[in-house]
Amino acid sequence: MIAATLQHGRARIKSAIPSGQYKHALAPFYGGSKAAWSNQILRALIKKYLQHAEQVFAIDYHTGLGKFGVGELIGFDKPGDPSFEIARQCWGPSYISAYSSDSTAYEIHGILKNAYSEGLVDTQLLFAAHEFGTYNEMKIFKVLQQDHWLHAYGDMGTPKARQIKAQMKKVFYCDSDEWRDTVLGQAFNAEKQALDFLI
Repeated sequence: MIAATLQHGRARIKSAIPSGQYKHALAPFYGGSKAAWSNQILRALIKKYLQHAEQVFAIDYHTGLGKFGVGELIGFDKPGDPSFEIARQCWGPSYISAYSSDSTAYEIHGILKNAYSEGLVDTQLLFAAHEFGTYNEMKIFKVLQQDHWLHAYGDMGTPKARQIKAQMKKVFYCDSDEWRDTVLGQAFNAEKQALDFLI
């Protein structure tokens, strides 16, 4: 990891690792050889219930990137694209493209938006990932490394496995009233903005 960082630079390594890959099953952030069961169910629900909708908004909630308790509405369209401009009308400058240097996010393969975009070709789609910060990135990265080792080589029935899973929960969900309150407040506000915009 140190050699790769020195060769390619910290920013490039930081974005390359979590962006996802589909070649090496035992390597980090492997996307699989086929759609996961949850992806298949989501696509079936979209087809069944949303096919005739004129407008749809969806928010995909995430934690782990950014400052403690601070939410960022991330779009996976580029500034200037019609979908980006529509989302900006709804959420204002708090909606940031993952392609922008202002965002804490990075380009990701196999994003949830694909299920909606591919299933709702004639529908106005308003989509964002709402990312909330927890702890510093090095702390999270170390726990992710341990979790990856567990899934690739470990035994899920051991105390070590339970310890790693507890650490995963801890770094992605802050057991703090302050964190929960600020996250819920921002999430509800973004949802209200989207509902008001669509109505």
